[in-house]
Amino acid sequence: MFPDLSAVTPNIPTDTRGTAQAIREILAFRFPTVADLLPQAPAPRGASAALSEAKSGKRGRAFLGLLMMGGAVAGFIVAIPAWFVWVGLAIWGWVTFSDREVEPGPFQKAFKDADEKVQRELESFVRRNGLTEVVKVRGDLDATIAAYKGHDEALTRELMILKSNRESRQRQAYLDGFSIRRANISGIGPSKTATLISFGIETAADVSRSSVLRVPGFGDVMTGKLVEWRRRHESRFKYDRTANAQDVTDERALRGRFAAEKLKLESNIRNGLGTLRNAKARLDALPAKARSDSALLVALGTRAQAEQDLKILGASVPTSTVALTVTPPPQPVRHSPRAPTPNTPPTAPRVANAGGTPDCPYCGRSMVLRRARRGKNAGNQFWGCSGYPHCKGTRNLVGKSSYNP
Repeated sequence: MFPDLSAVTPNIPTDTRGTAQAIREILAFRFPTVADLLPQAPAPRGASAALSEAKSGKRGRAFLGLLMMGGAVAGFIVAIPAWFVWVGLAIWGWVTFSDREVEPGPFQKAFKDADEKVQRELESFVRRNGLTEVVKVRGDLDATIAAYKGHDEALTRELMILKSNRESRQRQAYLDGFSIRRANISGIGPSKTATLISFGIETAADVSRSSVLRVPGFGDVMTGKLVEWRRRHESRFKYDRTANAQDVTDERALRGRFAAEKLKLESNIRNGLGTLRNAKARLDALPAKARSDSALLVALGTRAQAEQDLKILGASVPTSTVALTVTPPPQPVRHSPRAPTPNTPPTAPRVANAGGTPDCPYCGRSMVLRRARRGKNAGNQFWGCSGYPHCKGTRNLVGKSSYNP
């Protein structure tokens, strides 16, 4: 459907062969495991004091139950008329005697608490040895490699979506050619027009009932007039199935964005491999250091004792959840921007990424190269937000940013 696909292929050099070699080296890299870093704790000699106390208490209850049942038997012999008392005492004694097994629940909880302490001490050990960043890089590399391997498939899906919504994009571009400034709608003069523009409603493409009702001073009547104005223009829209230059521009922008993302993934993979190479000597020395870390040994000893108690009770031992991970810091919440207020200037834009494509200074999306169709800059190229029309952030080709609400 899109013409001349060779013309839309971005000219962004990538190193597929070198990246594949880096991925193989990363996957073969010997990274210390939890088993390498957790030394074998000395085997406990017997039950813990808590378990011994619990068992002693249960033995005392069992003995008390035997005494109660013995008293009931003696009562039957010497005072038969009070038989109902002795029956109750016998039942009570049997219940007390039967409750002589130690419940494993508290000891399973003790094991889980000890396991969590081992996890905390392991993370502290990694931080003390300055390897927090290395552990995080190794975890991030797994996600980066997965994204890199699925990159071509993701591009194929996006191209299918782009081609499937061709008619809606063409309709959007058609409606975008009808400016609110040139609309002759009764009751909507220059003042109300300026208010609409300040809320991001510039053309017929921006008009919807919900968006207009959010504008102060526009109720059902005015909103109905604007919606009808859009409907009149939309009714004259005719879908053009023939390929055109806009198709090439849209596909080039999409392929360019994906090529830039692929280049960034390749760079992250190579940089991550470099970090692992530089840290190899320290990683190899970690198991020996772990064997002499007192805090880690104490935590392991506590967990081993909890495991021994469960084995003595014949109860199941919970699975350990200790893992060599790093909790990432909380990320700031990114909000979709509206028009900036006079007292809150927009954030400084991030300049071009690894592929030369800048990010929108207002919402962070990738930007696409567009050409102005009207105004004093008609014919000139500029960077526009890929989230248009929801975000109208722009950058010119020398780095200046602006926001057109």
